[in-house]
Amino acid sequence: MTAVLDYLPPMPEIGRLGSRALFPEADVEMRAIDPFGSEWDQLALSHPDASFFHSSAWARTLTKSYGHKPFYLSFVSSGVPQALVPMMEVTSAFTGRRGVGLPFSDCCSPLLFQNGDKSSILPRLSALASQHAWKYFELRDPRSLELSVDPANQYFSHSLNLQQGPDALFAGFSSPVRRAIRKAEKSTLSVQVAQSLKSVQEFYDLHVQTRRRHGLPPQPFSFFRNLFEEAIRTGLGFVVQATIEKRTIAAAIFFRFGRTALYKYGASDSVARDLRANNLVMWEAIRFLA
Repeated sequence: MTAVLDYLPPMPEIGRLGSRALFPEADVEMRAIDPFGSEWDQLALSHPDASFFHSSAWARTLTKSYGHKPFYLSFVSSGVPQALVPMMEVTSAFTGRRGVGLPFSDCCSPLLFQNGDKSSILPRLSALASQHAWKYFELRDPRSLELSVDPANQYFSHSLNLQQGPDALFAGFSSPVRRAIRKAEKSTLSVQVAQSLKSVQEFYDLHVQTRRRHGLPPQPFSFFRNLFEEAIRTGLGFVVQATIEKRTIAAAIFFRFGRTALYKYGASDSVARDLRANNLVMWEAIRFLA
């Protein structure tokens, strides 16, 4: 289970955050890193739990799409990384100015390296929040910090070990899921993995239908175009489409970064339920990644 922590204890004002350490007298220094360069990705990829949400591609997408200001932080002791905490400043007429790690990210835990000092992270973040007049800051999945405070929200997350290989993975599915996949494979559906802007556009058409069906507004297409430019075109993401008679009826977008892959967006035509196209899309992505 993942958690969202909203936290802002009272802290004194501090000086301006730059590339220099905020607390030069402390053993652990907090430094700001440009998330759009190669240094951040290299640091993130050195941690086994890094996901696409920690990547510079996701940072560029959020900044280009919504104008959020990045605060990507590295905690270092004697030149050795202790923790990485990606955050962005989000300003809203409803919630005011706050720090979020990270917006539109389902699960983006602070990356704490082995033997890293947990005790200094929360006070430093709180001081940063005070300096920038944030009402509060929000950490999504802060389990690595082993906090004693209660989360504001809790969610379930799901993970699948792809190292088993496709045959073992399929055998591990429940019997209804296996039947649904076999039904889709025996139908006239075809499935493909694509990395083109056209595949993103076809996904988006279904995405708009699906969001309306659920009574929710869709994200602007510019967001998905930015995702294509920053992630899909560069090999960090792909679209899986199920089609029938050249018409896409189910599609999903996946990302990969380091040792992990991520299912992020899914959409379908209402007929996909009967044809089990969504099951076929998910299974094709699993096979492709495995």
